[in-house]
Amino acid sequence: MEKNVGIPIRLLIIEDSEDDALLTLRQLRKGGYDPVYRIVETPAALENALLEETWDIVLSDFHMPSFDGREALRIVRERGLDVPFVIISGVLVEEDAVEILKSGASDYVRKGNWSRLIPAIGRELREARGRREQQRAEEQEAEAQERYRNLFESAVEGIFQSTPAGRFVTANPAMAVLAGYDSPQELINSVRNISNELYVHSESRDMMLEILEAHGMVSGFEVEVYRKDGSRTWIVINSRGLFDDSGKLELIEGFVVDISKRKRAEAELANMNQQLEQLVADRTSELEQKALELEQANRRLQEVDQNKTAFLSSVSHELRTPLTSVLGFAKLIHRDFCKVFLPTSGVDEKMNRMGDRICDNLDIIVNEGERLTRLVNDFLDLVRIEAGRMNWDDQRVSPTRILKGAADAVNGLFVETPGLDLVFDVPEDLPDMTIDPDRMTQVIINLLNNAVKFTHKGHVALRAAPDTESDAIQIQIEDTGVGIPVDDIAKVFSKFHQVKGQEGKDIGTHGSGLGLSISQQIVEHYGGTIRVQSEVGQGSTFFLTLPLNRE
Repeated sequence: MEKNVGIPIRLLIIEDSEDDALLTLRQLRKGGYDPVYRIVETPAALENALLEETWDIVLSDFHMPSFDGREALRIVRERGLDVPFVIISGVLVEEDAVEILKSGASDYVRKGNWSRLIPAIGRELREARGRREQQRAEEQEAEAQERYRNLFESAVEGIFQSTPAGRFVTANPAMAVLAGYDSPQELINSVRNISNELYVHSESRDMMLEILEAHGMVSGFEVEVYRKDGSRTWIVINSRGLFDDSGKLELIEGFVVDISKRKRAEAELANMNQQLEQLVADRTSELEQKALELEQANRRLQEVDQNKTAFLSSVSHELRTPLTSVLGFAKLIHRDFCKVFLPTSGVDEKMNRMGDRICDNLDIIVNEGERLTRLVNDFLDLVRIEAGRMNWDDQRVSPTRILKGAADAVNGLFVETPGLDLVFDVPEDLPDMTIDPDRMTQVIINLLNNAVKFTHKGHVALRAAPDTESDAIQIQIEDTGVGIPVDDIAKVFSKFHQVKGQEGKDIGTHGSGLGLSISQQIVEHYGGTIRVQSEVGQGSTFFLTLPLNRE
């Protein structure tokens, strides 16, 4: 069964008889209270109790060995404590009771009269609570008034009250300063008619009054006013109307902000705009003429660029035809001379040396012819890509098959380079993609050739993996070669750029400086990206991202 919880009460008992004090506590509990109490019986103990804690009510015996109820009441009141002070005594004469009540005691109850004690305590607690609440309300009102007064006096905005007839009722210092007066009282006494004496255009105030009467408030009302010295300034008014019971406007209150700086800035801006408009008008005809000249120049440049592209393409084709003949005859001569005629020289040492020199020279002609052919082919590819005339044979193909084919195409380079391994880390189940297989093979072979050329030992790794988040394939060509200096990393994809300070192996594929540029053009044509990370002496890694489904 639940026990009823009594009303909490903080109780200070002044009593020399502990039995009487406990009896009082039992009666209070029966009466519905749950006291937190303290019993004192000397003036010093009373002083300490008043200093250490706060109390809701004080119950005091009148006659005690150390002191009496009068002294206890005096100590309590000298502490400024407005708490109920109730005397409980069995032998208090009427004259003493009247005297102590006049001295400030709240009530007097005879010991044993419990039927009167409980209501008396309840009444005193309610009255004390009422006094505290009233005191708190008065203090809060005083604080609010003080805050309002401080706000009113220290506000940077002008605050005012005025009558509809045009007299100021109240004004704060900021309002007086704004109007050019030394004090609010001077402003109130000096301005008798706001419309005529303060407003530059009196009809502006009439308009504001009409808005107030119609809507009860005015917001952002800009008006030009006179200051005390006759100068003018601009203000913005935010105000509301106070109406009587019949709905008649009887008072206007609001605040004012000086916007003269803003108005001057607006005027200066308007003047600048006017000047700018004139400048624009003056320059428009010049710009139109320049635009016409630029359009004509651009048209001529486009024609020059088209002619350049056509010329380079024609020259490249014209170079490739004789190069093919020179290269073919050089190979034929090399085969016939070195395999047929040179062995017939017999033991003639001079003839053998001359024959070996001729074979070496023919090797140089073949190698340089092949290099020049690759340069012409690369140049043709670049010209076609930049001119938008490249033929793209896009197909739905397996990237794994293309990467495997590119790796097989360069496998001979690894056979010729002992200590250099090709690592092929490409899964068999890469998703199909739409791309020109020959162009993708060209990109991978270019990158593998570069890696082999600048890697003397270690490995060259070709890796690939699907990127499900971006619906693409990530390809990496990693080597353990000489690396690329920091200053050259940003330029490796530029046309004809050769990295300075790199010593590559002669693998029969002297670079034209166009391979990486062409690779970048092909990758970007398919909406992909290519980048490189490298550190000198640690090798390089090229990263390719190619979308699986290009729109």
